[in-house]
Amino acid sequence: MPPLDDQPASTDQWETSLDSRESLLSRILSAEPKKDVVLAGSIALLLITGSLDRLTSPEVHLPLLYLIPGAIATWFVSRRAGYFVAVLSVFVQLATEVIRTDVYTHPSRAYWNTGSRLVFVIIFVTLISALKQLSTRLSMLVNARTFALHRLASQLSETEDTERRRLAHDIHDSLSQTLTLLKLSLSAALAEHSENSASRQRIASALETVNELIRKTRTLMFDLYPAMLEHLGLWQTLRQYGEEFQRQTGIELIVSQEGQPQTPSRTMTNYLFRSTKELVNNAAKHGGAKEIVVSLRWMPNALRVVVDDDGAGFNPTPGSMPEASKGLGLAAIQERLRSLGGSVRVESSAGSGTRVVLEAPLETREAA
Repeated sequence: MPPLDDQPASTDQWETSLDSRESLLSRILSAEPKKDVVLAGSIALLLITGSLDRLTSPEVHLPLLYLIPGAIATWFVSRRAGYFVAVLSVFVQLATEVIRTDVYTHPSRAYWNTGSRLVFVIIFVTLISALKQLSTRLSMLVNARTFALHRLASQLSETEDTERRRLAHDIHDSLSQTLTLLKLSLSAALAEHSENSASRQRIASALETVNELIRKTRTLMFDLYPAMLEHLGLWQTLRQYGEEFQRQTGIELIVSQEGQPQTPSRTMTNYLFRSTKELVNNAAKHGGAKEIVVSLRWMPNALRVVVDDDGAGFNPTPGSMPEASKGLGLAAIQERLRSLGGSVRVESSAGSGTRVVLEAPLETREAA
């Protein structure tokens, strides 16, 4: 099995690195450090730039370095702070040029350039401030749309969950009870016939068919909505499923739990169970696993479900995901769980098994 902390090799490493750099830049631009610290740092950077400008040759110009402190103050503090630092940078540059009398043939030209720079830095700070406001509006819009999509996904999941539960109850109340009555009738009829009569054999055959229908009906109800989830919780339901799975397939399925159990929403509990069951079936069907381990780790605000197997493994790139034409499918699990605010991580390599980590947000209240 691949180690939890080791990332598998992938042909998409360059794209992953690029996404990481973009994410880092996004975090830097959206950071909210202490404003007084940023303002003091901007002024210190400006003074360092002025000192550097004074020590260098008159042929070396540092106009861009004078713009950086004002840009930092504008973005992370306010427009007013940006104007202050930008205007201060203009006068620092003027002082540097006045001290270095060899820059201009006549001192008045330094004051003319200072006026031009003053107009430029005001426009520059105004543009940076407008860009910051646009970025803030876009961020708020993205957050609002993301929240709306998560809420819609949650509502759709709740609707699907309700329909699955209703259908399971309907099957239990109608088909399952009817089959049970039919089984009782056939059992009574079987008892009334002699041991070796042909009619008894036909009734016994019909009774066996009814028993098989009852087993399939119970499996169907369990797949639609396992009622024990509401009464026993996710861990106990997975343990019972593991025992049945091991009995039917001969594959060892170990279910473990750590941390303080909490009470997820009914929709999230059902979805995590179905997703875990699908991953276990994938490990047995596609990976040829002989041992599967399902680990539940309860954290203060999240539940992490890890499914490990010792199967054939695969290269976890979009083009090589296991076939998802039936059931939830790995790709569908990823998309649905992300839409509900969770995350999915796949770690696998050919011949080294597969690890799938599901992490779902939870309410903070503890289970009774």
